Parts: sequence; structure tokens; C-alpha cells
Amino acid sequence: MTVQKDVTKNIYVGNGSTRTFPFTFECPAEHPEYIKVYLMQDDGTALATSDYQLDMDARHITYPSIGTALPEGKKLVIMRELPLQQMMNLVNNGPYFAEDVELAFDENVMAMQQIAEKLNRSIIMSVDIDGDAFVNEVPFEAGKSFRIADDGKSIVLTEDPARVLPLAQEAYAQAQAQAQSASASAAAAAQSEDSAFESAGVAGNSAQYASASAASAAENARLAEGYKTAAETAKSNASLYAANAKTSADNAGASKEAAQSAATTASNFASDARNSASEAKTYRDNAKTYMDNAKNYSENVNVFTPSVSSAGVLSWTNKAGLANPPSVNIKGDKGDTGARGAAGAAATIRIGTVTTGAAGSNASVTNSGTTNNAVFDFVLPRGEDGVGGGVTVDDTLSDTSTNPVQNKVVKAALDNRAVLDEHNTFTSPNNFDDIYMADGKSSLKWYSGSPNFVVASINSKRYTGEAYTAQKATKDGDGNVITSTYATKTELNSCVKSVNNVTPDSNGNVSITVSGGGGSNVIVDTTLSATSTNAIANKAVYNALSGVVKSVNGTKPDASGNVTIAVSGGGVSTSESNTWSAQQNFHDLMLNREKYTTYVINGTSYTPITSTVIYAVTGAFTLNLATLAGALSASQSSVFTAYFAANADYSLTISNAGNLKYVGSASDVAITSAGLLLNIWMSKDGGGTLTSIVQASKLS
Repeated sequence: MTVQKDVTKNIYVGNGSTRTFPFTFECPAEHPEYIKVYLMQDDGTALATSDYQLDMDARHITYPSIGTALPEGKKLVIMRELPLQQMMNLVNNGPYFAEDVELAFDENVMAMQQIAEKLNRSIIMSVDIDGDAFVNEVPFEAGKSFRIADDGKSIVLTEDPARVLPLAQEAYAQAQAQAQSASASAAAAAQSEDSAFESAGVAGNSAQYASASAASAAENARLAEGYKTAAETAKSNASLYAANAKTSADNAGASKEAAQSAATTASNFASDARNSASEAKTYRDNAKTYMDNAKNYSENVNVFTPSVSSAGVLSWTNKAGLANPPSVNIKGDKGDTGARGAAGAAATIRIGTVTTGAAGSNASVTNSGTTNNAVFDFVLPRGEDGVGGGVTVDDTLSDTSTNPVQNKVVKAALDNRAVLDEHNTFTSPNNFDDIYMADGKSSLKWYSGSPNFVVASINSKRYTGEAYTAQKATKDGDGNVITSTYATKTELNSCVKSVNNVTPDSNGNVSITVSGGGGSNVIVDTTLSATSTNAIANKAVYNALSGVVKSVNGTKPDASGNVTIAVSGGGVSTSESNTWSAQQNFHDLMLNREKYTTYVINGTSYTPITSTVIYAVTGAFTLNLATLAGALSASQSSVFTAYFAANADYSLTISNAGNLKYVGSASDVAITSAGLLLNIWMSKDGGGTLTSIVQASKLS
């Protein structure tokens, strides 16, 4: 064996119908356990499965073993995974097995390919990176991600983009809200500044007004001494106006400073919001990059997509430019015509209910029974009324009317008529005034259960008279049934008519004189007795002996009533155990329980002579079925069952079993340390050719 293909796995996408998936990588035929099958889950994880059948000869798996095919869009991965162990031990001057050394080399190459495949799924720096200058240790902290440091010389922790993105989006939304709030504050500040300028203008006007008022007051003082008080008042008011104007000016200055401070704060908020929004956009862009990369990896890494042509050819395509697995024709040859099936149970059909539906509705038939015993319930729509006043329906029978007649009227008329079945038998009570029948041809008959069993009849040749007399003909005048009260002629012929020419009296007794007995009567018993010394009636003895065994195989009972018989080859008891040393043929056998003699055999080979055996295996084992095969004649079959117990894994060879066939794969017939249950059905056809079907079950 050589390892020429640098392939360690095959990836397939289900189409809802394909169940056979080939593997194109090399794998030692004696190590089917190296084949692993994974199902990709919706969250991207791989789940190992054992629900598949492996055919190392055909180099494919069947998934699932039974049931529906891999759903459309679901991924299945077949991988070769070797244990990273070196099990070969070469010793000095020991034997050299070239095939074993070759297999060890092959497995080393497979292990290197296995490691290379995992490295291909790893993050690797480009070749222009100085590995000595870069610290490639990856820090670890739960819930964190990592990135290349800003100096490009190490890997540092960072927030997980998947976790930061929602936070960034939330910060971006808050920044936008703060920016809007800052803008509103700036507008309010500007408005406050405008109000401050307006207040300063009012204060100036007030000052000018105060000055004008003072000048006017002075002039008035000069003009009129009488206005001195008014002038002083005006002067005082002017001073107050001036103070108020100054206060207004101070307030305006404070409002202006507050407006400028608010504008500065709003500007700072807006700047922070822009920075947060920029950082959030960076996180969002990074997250999208990760998502696009993951999507690209999932769609373009060695993914094989199957398709089946109308001719049954299974082929594959992939997006990675890799060599596709060879096409396989999965359409088998047309099978032989199957045997004719057994005759099905005879079906019955009968009419159930018939219901009248509304006029204009659809007729319907419903099966209220079963498939084989159908009961059809009909719903028939009532007819529409006729044109021009409808149809006249008679409510009585008439021999002249041409109108339809009501169903109820017809039924009532038929109920008053004699109802006969196909045997001319009345199926319901009928009252007749007169019955006329042809002379010598017709008769009245009574039967029990079936017309084939007639119990009585009357015709014109056998009877005339009243019906009451005919009924009494079976009884005497006192009403006693004649057949059970009086003896028949046959019975009377067997009775004693006389004893010594003396006939019985009215009570049936005969008085006789016995010679030497002094003229006393003889008493005859009518029943058997263990103590009576009287004579016994012949009829009582006959009845007592009726049903008694008189002989068995010509041998009569002894004095105790027992018969001793001899059976060729020994007797057979139904209540005790029997041992048969020769073949017994049974055409129909029903058992409540079976038990077999089961031997426990130690060693590495055995030729069984019984149907069940337990083997304690210590190495590679050979099972020789020559004895069991020789015990079969043409057109005979037998079943052999064995349990193999072992402390390690060993091979199993079956010999002298004729044409061997397997349930599953031949590779399943191997002894494991957990044990093996082996069933073999052996059968010879009419020509004596032996075929053995092997079913092996590895135990867990």
C-alpha cells in the first residue's frame, strides 16, 4: 500500500435523497476504526455519529443505517483519524516483515497528513514575519478575543467583537442622543446670548432715558422752584433706573458667559459623540469582516456537492477546485420478479345507511367499515320540485293512478305481505286465511338451522284434519310425550316376554318357583351393587360395561383391569422426561421453552458438534463447521450460535461452511475484548450445496 493522495477528509452536502457517500482518501483495510463520520450542527460544531454502515471494499459509507437520507443543506464529513502511536517493535536479529514496515511508514505519512490538515485550519503568519521577533504566545481570558498588538510584535487581548458590537451600537445611539442634546443646548445658549444683548440694549436705553430725565429735571428746577421736589424725585428715579440698568448689564454679561460655557460643553459632547460613533463604526466593520471571512471559509473549503442523473450516476462538484470523487452508478440491475403474494382476505361490501340530503346538494358515499369489510353509507339529494306546481305523490296504493307513490306507503303495503327468502321460507310472522297447494306436489316443511335439515313436513297424501290434532299426535291423551314415555318396538323385542312360560303381570313382574327353594320369588336388581347377592338385570350390566376398554392391541385386561403393553424402543411418557438417542421427526411442534447443552471451550480452534457453544478465546480463532455441515442432508437447514469471550481483539476464521455470506460486512466478523455474538444459518439445497449466512454482533 502507498499513500499517494494528500486527502484526509471528504465533505458532502445532503440533497434529501442520497445515502451513499464515498471516501477518496487511503485507509488500511484492517483498520476500519480509523474512519470517523461527523454531522455539522446549526451552530457550526461537529457531532460524531456511529449511525452508518462502512464498506471498506467499496470504499463508501451509508448514512444513516436506516431511516431518511441526509436533509438538504446539511453537511456530513468523513475523516481519517489515526491514533498518534507507534505500535511496531523491531528487535535486533529479529524477523523482518516488509508489509508491516510498509504499513508503519504509511500510517506515519497518514498521521503527518492528519496534522497538516489541522494546521491548514489554523491561523498562520505570512512568511515575511520574523518568527524570532514575534511573541506568538496567545493570552487567554474568558469572554475575551485577541488581536495583533499595535507594534506588530505580539498578540494582546481585546474585547470580543460579537460582544462589543451591541455595546458600540448602544454607545453610538447614546452619542447621537448626546449630540442632539448638545445641539439643542448650543441653540439655547445662542438664544440666551441674544437675550443678553437685548437686555444690554434695554439697559442702555434706560440709562439714556435716566440721563434725559435728569437734564429735564434740572431744567425744570431752574424754571420753577416749585418743581424742585418733583425734580428731586425724578433724580432719585433716574438713579434707580441707572442702578437697574447696571444690574441688567451685569446680568447680560453673566448670561453671555453662561451661554458661551454651554456652547463649549455642547461642542465637547458633540466631539465625544463623533469619537464614539467612529469607534462603534470600526467595531461594526471588524465584525462584518469576521462574518464575511467565516462565510467564505464555510463555502469554499473542500465542500463536495452530490447530484444524481436520471441514469442513476452519482457525481460530485466543489468550489475549491479540488479533484472530485469518481462518479458511481448507484442504480442496480433490475431484480427478478418476486414470488406471488399470498391471497388476501376476502373483502365484503354491504349497504349501511341511506340518507336523503337537501335538494341540489351533492351525493356522497362514506365507508363506515374497514378496508376488507366495507359498509357504504349513502347520502342522496332530494329531487327538485317539478315545474308548474310540482309532482303529485299518492299517499295510498292504486291500480289506476300514474302518480309516484310515497316510500312509506309502499313499505306498509309490503309489510302486510308474506316475506320469503331464497328457500321459500317465511322470514317474519304472516297470517293467512287460506293456503292452496297442488295435490301431491307441494308440501309444508319445517327445518332446524338450515333447509338441509327438515324436521317435519305435511302434504296432501299424509295428513288431513285439524292442526290441533296434528300437534297432539306426538303426545298421549294425558299430554305425555310418546317417544320418551313408551318403549319402542325395538326395545320391546329385547324384553323378557315370559319366564318358564309365565308372562309378566301388570307391573312387569314374574313369579316363578325355584326347584328346592320352597316356592320363594327371585329378586332381580336393576342397578349394580358390591353387596347384593341378587341376580342383576342384563340391561344394567350392559350399560355398566358400555365404554369400558375390552382389550389393547388384542391383549385383554387382567383380573385388576390392567393391560401391560410393550412399545418398540422403549416407552414414551407425557409426564416424565424422555431421552431420544435417535432422530425423531415431527411435522408440527410447539414448545413453551427450549434448552440446549452448551459447552465452554478454551483455545484457538474448535469443531462444534452442538448448536450452541461458548468460547474463551486466547488468540486468533478458527471455527471449523465440518461436523455440523456433515449432519445436514439435502434440503435441510440448521442454526449455530456461539458467544466468544476474549481479553483482547483477535481475528476469526470460519472454515468448511460452504458458500459464506454475511449480514453487513465481512469485517464485522472479528472478536473484540468486549465479546462477540455469532449466529450462522446453514442450509443445503436440493443438490446438497451448502450455504452459510453469518451474522456477527460486537458487544459493548
